[in-house]
Amino acid sequence: MYDLIVNQLPKIIKSICDGWSSNALIVSRGKYSYLFHEPVFADLPGTKLTARTKIVIDAGPKALLRQILFADGFGILPKPSNLWDLIPFSFVVNWLTGVGANIRKAEYGAILAFVNVYYVHSYLLESPLVADDLTPYGVHSDMIDGLTMRWYRRYVSTYLPMPTSSIFDFAMPTGSPPLFTVASLLLQLLL
Repeated sequence: MYDLIVNQLPKIIKSICDGWSSNALIVSRGKYSYLFHEPVFADLPGTKLTARTKIVIDAGPKALLRQILFADGFGILPKPSNLWDLIPFSFVVNWLTGVGANIRKAEYGAILAFVNVYYVHSYLLESPLVADDLTPYGVHSDMIDGLTMRWYRRYVSTYLPMPTSSIFDFAMPTGSPPLFTVASLLLQLLL
């Protein structure tokens, strides 16, 4: 106890004060790709979409985000995801539906709606081409393999994108839970 009060507590207070007084921007990047199985641009299937997003958040000492995260770090910020986790067997529903991940996404969206933030979105579509696609443009070649048509779009926004249901639902489980976990749960329920 003496070591905690004399040695460790001053270090903890110093790190909190250093973090509170620093001027910082939080930069986060995300990327996903999707392969369309139906033709989009050309006659060949295989068009690929690559979407990238960069989020820049002001995390200076007077920023609202810092105060929200500070309160959340001490557990004094009531959140719907914490209430959802208190419901018995809600983790089983998460295995099947991903409800908990969607609740957390909505919470993050609510936090980002009130802080100084901007987003940079970029989209790249790549589609393979065949000789028939190039004929209207007067392009002829025997070595047409490997040519792709590319479309690129980039924009900066300060508006929070609203969560929507789409084919890109990353909150859905990608597979079933491990067999040993299910067996352990069933064993505990039966005993």
